[in-house]
Amino acid sequence: MSQAHDDQPDPASGGTGHTNALADSASPYLLQHAHNPVDWRPWGPDALAEARERRMPIFLSVGYSTCYWCHVMEREVFEDEKLAALLNERFVAIKVDREERPDLDEIYMTAVQAYTQMTTGQARGGWPMSVFLTPPGAAGPDDPGLEPFYAGTYIPPRSAHGMPGFDQVVIQLGRAWEQQRDEVIRQAKVIGRAIRGHLEGDWESAGQGSELDRSWIRAAVERILGQFDARHGGFGGAPKFPEPSKLGFLLEAAGHDGSEQGRDAVERTLWTMAHGGICDQIGGGFHRYSVDHRWLVPHFEKMLYDNAQLLEIYARAAAGTKRDEHREVFDRVLDETACYALREMVEPEGGFRSAQDAEVDSREGLNYLWTGEQIRQALADHPEDIELALVMFGLDQGPNFQDPHRSDDPPTNVLYLPLPLDDLATKRGQPLVTILAARERIRSGLLEVRQERKQPRMDDKVIVSWNGMMIAGLCDAGRHRERPEWIEAAQRAAAFILSHMRDEPGAGLIHSARRGQRNPIAFLEDYAFFIHGLLALHQATRDRRWLDEASGLMELAIDRYGSPSQSVGGFYDTVTGRDDLLVRNRSAHDGATPSANAQMAHNLIELARRTGQSERYPPMARSCIASFASTLAEHPYAMPHMLAAMIRLPDSSISESGGRARHVVNGATVTLERKKGDVELDQRWMMTIIPDEGYFVYAQSADPSRSTPLQIQLCGEAASDDDLMVEAPEPEWIMDDQVSARMPVYRGPASHGIRIRSLAGKPSAPRSLKVMLGICGPGFCLAPQELVLPLEPGDADTTP
Repeated sequence: MSQAHDDQPDPASGGTGHTNALADSASPYLLQHAHNPVDWRPWGPDALAEARERRMPIFLSVGYSTCYWCHVMEREVFEDEKLAALLNERFVAIKVDREERPDLDEIYMTAVQAYTQMTTGQARGGWPMSVFLTPPGAAGPDDPGLEPFYAGTYIPPRSAHGMPGFDQVVIQLGRAWEQQRDEVIRQAKVIGRAIRGHLEGDWESAGQGSELDRSWIRAAVERILGQFDARHGGFGGAPKFPEPSKLGFLLEAAGHDGSEQGRDAVERTLWTMAHGGICDQIGGGFHRYSVDHRWLVPHFEKMLYDNAQLLEIYARAAAGTKRDEHREVFDRVLDETACYALREMVEPEGGFRSAQDAEVDSREGLNYLWTGEQIRQALADHPEDIELALVMFGLDQGPNFQDPHRSDDPPTNVLYLPLPLDDLATKRGQPLVTILAARERIRSGLLEVRQERKQPRMDDKVIVSWNGMMIAGLCDAGRHRERPEWIEAAQRAAAFILSHMRDEPGAGLIHSARRGQRNPIAFLEDYAFFIHGLLALHQATRDRRWLDEASGLMELAIDRYGSPSQSVGGFYDTVTGRDDLLVRNRSAHDGATPSANAQMAHNLIELARRTGQSERYPPMARSCIASFASTLAEHPYAMPHMLAAMIRLPDSSISESGGRARHVVNGATVTLERKKGDVELDQRWMMTIIPDEGYFVYAQSADPSRSTPLQIQLCGEAASDDDLMVEAPEPEWIMDDQVSARMPVYRGPASHGIRIRSLAGKPSAPRSLKVMLGICGPGFCLAPQELVLPLEPGDADTTP
């Protein structure tokens, strides 16, 4: 862990002569504003009661500690004595950390998007978020208020470039509240209804009887791949985000339909990211996003949730790639990202910190940038490496970074890899191993110097949901790379949360904590992603404790966040009974993190596999997905993590058109496709068994006394063993811990050619196949799966 972060003063220790009500907060973001001349209050009953009593509207400012433009607006607006006085006179000012209150953030980000759509014709959003709200009691004693009548993001201090200034906005809105209050309240009601309609919807009835259509999956794949940048990877243009939810969905879809296009897109994206400046080439880990389409120049903040999700994606891609050069790069990224997280982001008690700032001394990326002269000085003890370092990291090609906010600063360099290391080795006529060894010396020397620089501010609060993601990422990466110390770090984090971040011993979760201060509110996302982490721990360690903890938290989540009717799937983001929310919302679309509802669907499916509760959990998962059916039908590409859960759903009633039927059971998917044949002589089919990631299926030749072998039989009175011929692929022989012996298994797609002798004219001709599957996962075996596959007599596929 870098000691430079520990020496930083608490952000509340300002010396401006002002101290407001944020000074007692746990949030680093709120503490950054504790000495503004603005009379900030934290969101809570005291601030809302004051707004009610004074009948004064609310200015709500939402941001987070590592947000660059939040820092800009603070310096330009909230530290300005005159602007602060204008605001204090006319509004109750409330500051919210979006990471502590994701529920408020989603509600009022929806407001910003609705308002900008209404006023400009184009929905916009971002942080800092600036929203002006009616106070409780605005339209009468029973009016809960909190409805927005003006909403935006960054507001400059004074009018410029066609944007109204903060002074103008505050004066005009304050005057409108005094002189046109009824009209202001009316406009707020319109926006409030739009927010409720968007976030609530008729989801209680949506899940009842809604059909799931696998065409949504195809439509989403086509739409996402239609945005794919074939040269540089990723989706769309600048700014370009990694979008792990899309990457994970494409891997899931590729694993179940055999298409390589989606997998190729994922691998191209991960490959180009690994060589770009978005990947910290010296310290490891990933920055938030790239400001260009090449992954070259990043926005330099580092978020725990980005690095956690990318650990999972890189581990899955490395395990599944067929290209050795990709596996080598992906493995290197896993090593460096995990080491970054364990060096920089771990609290002494085991939990993971939230984020690192993008700027140092008000300059974007200052800690991460280099000049050629700085490289030479840093490597003075290894002069033989200097020229290689300049070429390896692109400094020989000239500067690539100019701070857009500091035009007087000299240009400098973001370090990246203009050539893959094996190509660099070939170009220099050196073995790759020599280049790799030199790179490690160079990285070590540069990191040592970089750690002596002033470090970006660290947001050291521990958030349960993000910790769950990092626990899962370290487990997946640790299993793939055989690094038990990573899994041990995940166990320490999980143990810390289970012992220190509950509302009472052995009970529910809280959301976050920092330096002994606890945020007792918990959200669905905390349960969703922490359960995901616990399930990953169970898979990595085979310790039943983690599965039991996951099961217990799932029951709590169902009780606290589930549908009141219990007959419809889906979850609210917040517990019932909150009186400080405009709407009790529930997440749907994936953003920087997947929606909590989608993750809960995945958790339910996985818990069914691990616990055997196949009659309870899978129907709940299906109903959860179905409750979003209308959104999935219209915009499936906006919910890729939910579609990935639908792919995994053990529901054989969902089928494909076009001659192929798909049947999903616990641990595997089976497809059956009619092939061209002489109908008078025989029928030919292709049956493909696709085990889920981490699972395997016993082959036909497995010892029936020790395991359940794959069995394929014809059903019907007229069926005979002589009428069925199966061409089975060669299995893979592995050491199976379940039976303590080497056993033949299928760990990837296994296509079986099936030929059925013509039974024309025979009574009771067979119309189905019975398939028995023995499936094992990491550390456990599922109950034998029996599947009946109808042999439809429709037109044969033209595939020979």
